Amino acid sequence: MKSKIYSSDYIKTTSKGQIWIPSFLAVGFLMAFPVVELLMLGNWFGMNYESAQIESLYENLWRDGFMFTGFIVIALAALINGINGFWYLYSSRKIDFYHSLPVKRKQMFLHRTCVGVLYYLIPYLIMEFAAICIGAMRGFFSLKLMKMAVTMLAFHLIIYLMLYFCVVLIICMTGNILMGAVVLFGLLAYGPLLGQMISIYQKVFFSTFYPMDYGIIDILKNQGSPFRFARSFLVHYGEGKAGIMLAVLIILTAALFVGAYFAFLKRPSENVGKSMIYRWSEVVVRFVAVIPAGFGVGLIFYMAPRRSVREYWWIFGMAVGTVLAHGVIEVLFQMDFRKFFSHRVQLVIAVAAVAVCALTVKFDLTGYDTYLPAYEKLEGVNVALVSLGFEDVPYISMPDNEEYYEVQDSWRNGYSELDTQDVGLSQDIYRSLEHIISRKHNSMDGRVYSVPVKYMLKSGKEVYRNYKIQSSEVREFLKACYDEGTLQERKYAFLGIEEKYLQSLAGTFYDGETYSLFQGEREKTHKLIEALMQDVKDADTETMLQDPCAVLMFQYENIPVKAKTSIRGIPMSSTSYYYSNVYVYPGFKRTVALLKETGYPMSMEEVQVDYIKIICYGDNGDGQYTEMKYDSKEQLSQLKKCVMPYQFSCAWTEKLSLADFTMMIHDGRDEIPVDVKAEDIPAYVTEFIDKANSGQADTIPDESWDLKNNA
Repeated sequence: MKSKIYSSDYIKTTSKGQIWIPSFLAVGFLMAFPVVELLMLGNWFGMNYESAQIESLYENLWRDGFMFTGFIVIALAALINGINGFWYLYSSRKIDFYHSLPVKRKQMFLHRTCVGVLYYLIPYLIMEFAAICIGAMRGFFSLKLMKMAVTMLAFHLIIYLMLYFCVVLIICMTGNILMGAVVLFGLLAYGPLLGQMISIYQKVFFSTFYPMDYGIIDILKNQGSPFRFARSFLVHYGEGKAGIMLAVLIILTAALFVGAYFAFLKRPSENVGKSMIYRWSEVVVRFVAVIPAGFGVGLIFYMAPRRSVREYWWIFGMAVGTVLAHGVIEVLFQMDFRKFFSHRVQLVIAVAAVAVCALTVKFDLTGYDTYLPAYEKLEGVNVALVSLGFEDVPYISMPDNEEYYEVQDSWRNGYSELDTQDVGLSQDIYRSLEHIISRKHNSMDGRVYSVPVKYMLKSGKEVYRNYKIQSSEVREFLKACYDEGTLQERKYAFLGIEEKYLQSLAGTFYDGETYSLFQGEREKTHKLIEALMQDVKDADTETMLQDPCAVLMFQYENIPVKAKTSIRGIPMSSTSYYYSNVYVYPGFKRTVALLKETGYPMSMEEVQVDYIKIICYGDNGDGQYTEMKYDSKEQLSQLKKCVMPYQFSCAWTEKLSLADFTMMIHDGRDEIPVDVKAEDIPAYVTEFIDKANSGQADTIPDESWDLKNNA
């Protein structure tokens, strides 16, 4: 019998009535490989791509496209074959029959595994060969493509085995269909749900949280289940970075094989029908499921009510969630509603564990908000300075002995794309960050800015935080960054781009308008760039922290860059555009002198103002507001010193909070909203704002507010 169990005749005999499985999978692989290939080739030829582009697209189809279309069928094949091969373990009668045969369990396990692999591999090979033939008939055949086909076959087989042994292990560990389905769903969803819950807790309880998936959160969300791990592996393979993940995939597959093998070999037949075959696994599943469930239900209760009573509802939700989760697990395990409160000692332990997690989050026992890497472990610091009113200036460079430019990419971000500046690393920068982190956030006054920071460690690890910074701290932090020298050098690196690529030059001035500068006058444009470069070279830190008097916008086109390949595999253009805007400070004497020749206003004194109006809004929500208009010559002269257009509003300048009022100027054409500097603000203005906000000034009904609410 031992020699016959692996024979083709025996496999044919045991496959009677099961031919539908490989037939069904053959249809799936037909859709995943040949059909997709024919559709894509038809689209590419119909879009009149060049032959080189189609060849690149075809290679990318084998590298990325077939990997993902085949993956869907592979996951389905692993589920079907795993269930088909070991489904009998849920039936006592079938177990008695199979165990009465003169076949050892080891041989039976290997035979069923072999059949499961054949049911997958035969239709896969047929359809992959068909796809190769289709490509060859269209003129796409080479040793490189054959290598990619063999690589895809090997990777898909490893992924199939990993998912297959996951299904087999679950069947061998559980005693009935219901528990098998529950555990399978838990295995697929546990990691991503846990990662999402931790992210929400960090967002709710930690003031420095930045919505960026990295570290353990990234692993849980994107690799925290066999299915997600396999998908992540395919993504890394498409990016050419699958080395480490391939090793992990092979080790994981081997571990699952060993686990499934011994779970099948040692499986006690008398436990069939129970929820879990091995009693110790009940304890593991109970704690793994109950603690996160209680913690997660508490989060739902915390976010529902008003802020003043949230913590009470949070505690109540965690208690209720833990008890309910424990009770549901017990009912599933023992199939008896009367066992809802069994294993009370384990329930108490679970409640204590949830309480420890809650205390850790509430009082930040992990030091999340106060975290700052040791100075000697840091490689560098990147800061999203755009959030501080900083200029939008992506870093661009031309490597030595090269003919193309390199533009710094934005950091990857799950929330929004932010350009970051490498501000370098010095003791002053580090001390400034220490001060920002150590300061109590509830003591902050005035305007507060939210600034994302990325720490780059020498170990290769990246850590992201989001800090609340006041204007005074912004000035000190940027001063340290400029003194380091890295920031200023990288900020104005774009001036090294050859002027022949400059497409347009524009400027924004104190009247709030943007004008094209020196159109068709290359000589003046050249003089302006030369003046700006010299001013930057001569500027000190204090100059770089002045209030700007203009904004220059540069747009370059057809810059030579290194050609890349798009996601669809099409070679991208070897040229690109570059856009940047930089402030012009009063200390840039040469640049200011050239811009003054244009006649555009570079200070509020040069702007013709008819009146300045302040509108104060109450906090009672009744649509009332208070308005004051200043139009005397003396008042306008005083107020002009403390207002600036929003385009020039920088975080390093102390300004009044605009939460309760708006200031606007009328320049003879329209009313323009402006920002208000705290310095030199007349006393009569602050007195009016205080009276209006306290309800001591006459109010005016806001007609637009009434119309909106009546509608």
